[in-house]
Amino acid sequence: MILMYKLKRNLLTFGFLAVMAFSAHANESIEKCKAQSPTSAKFSICLDEAMKLKDRELKTWIQDRRLELEAMAESTGRTSVVMQFNKANDFYLQFIESECRGVFFEKQHEGNPADEYRSCKIKQTDKRIDQLKTESANRK
Repeated sequence: MILMYKLKRNLLTFGFLAVMAFSAHANESIEKCKAQSPTSAKFSICLDEAMKLKDRELKTWIQDRRLELEAMAESTGRTSVVMQFNKANDFYLQFIESECRGVFFEKQHEGNPADEYRSCKIKQTDKRIDQLKTESANRK
């Protein structure tokens, strides 16, 4: 079973590296969209694409951590750690959504609130990814 875990981890690592090749930190992504988008519609499309890349990168980090915890649970018999991780992660994703909705409503009378929402999602998702990276580095 450990071999299966290592195989899954290697596949995820490959997927992660592919995503990383196309993604950047939040502010870099937003600035890149500003620089490359002559119209507000193109800017919105660019932010959507950047948001999708960040979401994929986050899902990769979450899955990597989940696989590590499942392997640990399999060897120790303690499955509660996986359930707690899933629960905490669900709450964190809800927090990101709620936080960015608040930004949307706050900015509703200024400029384009949808772009503010997208920018918020990119920044908050990037913060979560950085958290997971730090946790991963601390485990090694």
